[in-house]
Amino acid sequence: NSTLDGFISLVKNAKGRNRLHGMVEERLVHLLSRMHPDAAAVPEVSGVLGGRNDLILFFFNGRRIVFELFFHLAKYLRTCVYLNSHKHK
Repeated sequence: NSTLDGFISLVKNAKGRNRLHGMVEERLVHLLSRMHPDAAAVPEVSGVLGGRNDLILFFFNGRRIVFELFFHLAKYLRTCVYLNSHKHK
């Protein structure tokens, strides 16, 4: 499938230039803003214990959705260990 091959090429190229994270984050903000125009999608914000989050979607009723992007298995495992060792709301 040429569409899939093009996507794979785009991802590999962006990852090789250290742009994959930013590219995915920008696209996610755009999509969330279209899906939830009454909410605010804020990238790279300090929102929960442990530091910065990749993206938080804030709703004006006080609710929020936290997004964390993982592109390396080691970061995923470190984050899981960290979150399991700390209490969260």
